[in-house]
Amino acid sequence: MQRNGHDVIVAGNGQEGLAALEERSYDVVLCDMRMPRLDGPGFYREIEHNYPSLLSQIIFLTGDVLSPEAEAFFAKVDCPRLVKPVRAQEVRQAIQQKLEAQ
Repeated sequence: MQRNGHDVIVAGNGQEGLAALEERSYDVVLCDMRMPRLDGPGFYREIEHNYPSLLSQIIFLTGDVLSPEAEAFFAKVDCPRLVKPVRAQEVRQAIQQKLEAQ
C-alpha cells in the first residue's frame, strides 16, 4: 500500500487501532475480524459509538467464512469484506473503491 502512495499505520490489535483513531483521521480502515484484545465486531461497535462517520470507511479482512457468528455480523453491517488469503491487488482495488466513494 505504501508503494501506491498510501500512508500506512499498523495496529497489533483492536485496542491499538482505536488508540490510533484518537491520534488522527483515516480515509480507509482495514480491520481483521480476529484480533487479540478486541475483535473485529467489537472494534466496529466502538467505531459505531465513538466515530460513526468512519463506519463507511471500514473494510474487513476475514478467514472466517463459515462461522455463523461472522455471517450474522456481516448480515447486520454494511461493510465490504475480503476473504483470506487475499491478494494485494484485491486490497488495492477495495481501497480505491472506498476512496472513490468518498
